[in-house]
Amino acid sequence: MIRLEPDFLPPGRQGLSDAEVGEFARLLKHGRPVEKQRALLKLIAAGAESALVECLRARDPITVQFATDGLWECWLNEKGRKARQEMEKGIKLMEAGGLGEAFEVFQSLAKAHPDWIEAINKQATVLYLQTRLEESLNLCRQVVERKPHHFGAWSGMALCAVRLEDWKTALTAASQALRLQPRGETNREIVKLARTKLGTA
Repeated sequence: MIRLEPDFLPPGRQGLSDAEVGEFARLLKHGRPVEKQRALLKLIAAGAESALVECLRARDPITVQFATDGLWECWLNEKGRKARQEMEKGIKLMEAGGLGEAFEVFQSLAKAHPDWIEAINKQATVLYLQTRLEESLNLCRQVVERKPHHFGAWSGMALCAVRLEDWKTALTAASQALRLQPRGETNREIVKLARTKLGTA
């Protein structure tokens, strides 16, 4: 997974022209591995999320993985180094099973940065792990309303909906995630399951 240096500027602080974004996107899709990595870092630094989303549809699996990692880096680094460090603290707590503590960290970050979508998304993840599915689903909806290309939130919504047996929402969410990230096998399976349950297979 691509990880940024500690002094890396938040996405969007290093401007690129449309032509430069297009060239780096081309290199991410068709360049040599070293060119792909350099292009990815440039796109992250520019906050070029649209270009990275387009690269999710590439045929080359390395490009797809780089673009996936790049988008997560954009989302996680939006508020700078100090906020990212606090975010990492919450992620580590969540991965260690400290769900309540992790939720408090993410909730605090969301209050400090009301426009930081990833702080909301991480709260949704904790709620899902706590089986608070309706609450998690509602937060996922908030994320995609404000960041429609957030494939992670669409996937989270689909997973919540499956467990709630809300097959219409599961189909819509998984289809949206699959449109953004065509190689998402879990969402492909959810689409098939939801269509079977809805009698539209």
